Amino acid sequence: MPETTPAWLLSVADDIQFSIGEHQAVEYIESPVLQYVPLTPEYSTHVLFWQNSIIPVIDMNLLFEKPAATSNQHIMVVAYQKKDYAPLQHVAFILSSAPEKIMVNDDDASELPDFYPQMLKPSVLSIFNYNQKLTSVLNIAQLSSGIIPD
Repeated sequence: MPETTPAWLLSVADDIQFSIGEHQAVEYIESPVLQYVPLTPEYSTHVLFWQNSIIPVIDMNLLFEKPAATSNQHIMVVAYQKKDYAPLQHVAFILSSAPEKIMVNDDDASELPDFYPQMLKPSVLSIFNYNQKLTSVLNIAQLSSGIIPD
C-alpha cells in the first residue's frame, strides 16, 4: 500500500503550484497588509508584520520565472527550521487562492523536469502530479536559506 502524507497545496498562479508539509502551515491570511521594502530582491519586496515579528514575503511567481503576482489577497505564513532544535523561523508566500489540504501519494511521484527553474532545484524534495499539474514539494528551510539573507 502506498504511503500518503497530508500536505497543503499552495497555488501562486494558474499554472504554478507547490506544496508544503501539513505541519509547516502556520496561518492563512486573507487581504493582508504588506509593507514595501526598497532595495530588496525582486521576489521579496514586501514584509508582513505578524505576531510581533517582521516576516519576509516571497512571490514564487518570480522564482518560477513568471510575471510577478498582481494581487496580494492571499498569504500563507510558513514555519521552518534551518537545522534540528533551532528556533522556528517564518516566511510568507503570496498565493493566488486559498490553500487546499491534500494527500500526497508516493505513487504520484515524478522526475524533476529539465525546464524546472534552476534556482529552485536545490529546494525540491519531490515532484508529483496533482490535478494534472506538476507540483513540487519544497524544502522551505533550503529555499529560504538560498534567498533570504540571515
